[in-house]
Amino acid sequence: MKNEFKISEISTETSGDYVSFVISDRDGSRAATIARTAIRVLAASTEYDETQVIRNNAGKIREVAVKWRKANPDALVVALGSYDC
Repeated sequence: MKNEFKISEISTETSGDYVSFVISDRDGSRAATIARTAIRVLAASTEYDETQVIRNNAGKIREVAVKWRKANPDALVVALGSYDC
């Protein structure tokens, strides 16, 4: 699954305190969100580009998304927060 995991359609233009994107793996594609506080934790800096932080941390996001999906198999959206980082 690691080689099949992909993050796409990153959108920082959302109506809430999150960034949306799509995760794709061997099981298909699913909408996902990550809280902006989680992005700040991953950035470990005060100046950053949200899209680049997501791309740079795709491995960590993959780990968390896999765990999240196992814990919430019926959820339509994978929702990651700062507590997941």
